[in-house]
Amino acid sequence: MAEARDRPRLSARRRARGRARPLAVAARGGALLALALAGWSGARGLRLAGFELRADASRAAAVGEPAEPARAAGARPTPDPTGARPALDPRAARAADGPPVRAAPATIVFDRVPDGAATCAPCPVGDEWAGEGLLVSFRSWSADSTRPVVLDGSDYLPAGRPARVLGPALRPGRGLEVGVIRLDFPGRPRRVSFSLFGPDLVRRFDVVAWSAGTALNASGVRRVVRGRYDAGGTGVFREERITVIADGGIDRVSLDGRGPPGHMLLVDDVEIVP
Repeated sequence: MAEARDRPRLSARRRARGRARPLAVAARGGALLALALAGWSGARGLRLAGFELRADASRAAAVGEPAEPARAAGARPTPDPTGARPALDPRAARAADGPPVRAAPATIVFDRVPDGAATCAPCPVGDEWAGEGLLVSFRSWSADSTRPVVLDGSDYLPAGRPARVLGPALRPGRGLEVGVIRLDFPGRPRRVSFSLFGPDLVRRFDVVAWSAGTALNASGVRRVVRGRYDAGGTGVFREERITVIADGGIDRVSLDGRGPPGHMLLVDDVEIVP
């Protein structure tokens, strides 16, 4: 009889344990998700602070793009004893073999090269504006090309704007790639500004500028929204005017379209002030 009386209580305990098991699994899943989000946020913060992550270096090596220089916490760039401004990237050094870098202000639009000839579209570019003080490249963990393209952006620009702009790499049969457009400035000017176009769905375009190997803070990268418009049925796009200022000289600017979500970024009207 005692055994029969105990059976309902045993069954109730089993049912309670059965109901508790899914809750425990869900709690563990939520904790793991929170840890993953915290890790992602921490890694992003380190990248923006100028640190190099081992995974980034491995991916960069896989696509042939040099990784950002690693810095120890609190480390300052080593000054050049000659007082000259060093080129931080081999591509910048190659500019010395071509036309001299301009010491005067320069304005670059991508519908023409410096000799006045019209650019083709779509066409990959790299050092065509080296004499004006600009080198361009592209980095992606999925694309083979390390060169961005000049493309016909008439479907993505406000009405009345020149059609040709600088965009990401293009893979035949697949279209535009998702990745990082990089603008290098061999002359290390103190002020650079350019127009940036992209989907308004992206709340903040990821723009990181570097001076003397250090990522500039928000005060060094100024943004002005010039307008929003319907990009030919593609969706609502936004135009921003980006201005980068660094008394120590600007090494480069990275325009990251990887997201999430991955998105297109287009560049035009680059102004360089030594």
